[in-house]
Amino acid sequence: MCPAVSKISTDAPGAFRGLVKEQGKKESLELRAELNRARRLGIISSGWVMQEVDDFSKAYEQLMNPKPSFFRNPLKAYWQLAKHWTNLRENVIRLAAFRHFKTRIENGERGIYAASKKPQIDAIRDDTERAAKLARELIWRLWRPLTLILMNSLNSPSDSPEEISSFANMATPIR
Repeated sequence: MCPAVSKISTDAPGAFRGLVKEQGKKESLELRAELNRARRLGIISSGWVMQEVDDFSKAYEQLMNPKPSFFRNPLKAYWQLAKHWTNLRENVIRLAAFRHFKTRIENGERGIYAASKKPQIDAIRDDTERAAKLARELIWRLWRPLTLILMNSLNSPSDSPEEISSFANMATPIR
């Protein structure tokens, strides 16, 4: 495992606890402010589940809402639960990455680029926005090959096999 990813994974339990507290409406004002800012910066509630899975589910509306039958409610309940847990898992990873980069930047570390382009990161003056961009782009770089492979397996014409393999084989220098 990449050293940066393993360091980010140590922040995951705290991110999980924070997101669960928010869902239970038991978060502190400080946590609420952090999570609201993370939403505005596109860190949480902006992942694969929020976009592609909802599009996928609309395509299979008949499966989720068939004519009344014995299987309708259990199937719909399962789908909603699966979406909820996948969304939570993505948000935990994104929030952990954001917190990781934010802490490193606040501690005065410079030259952090992860999967981002140096000129773009250097142009951002606000430390929180810089941490957000680093987290978004790192997670995108890690999830994009998986998404491309999944979409290709669903016969999506959006990405060619060559593009998928080029993304999957990319080596990202991450510190």
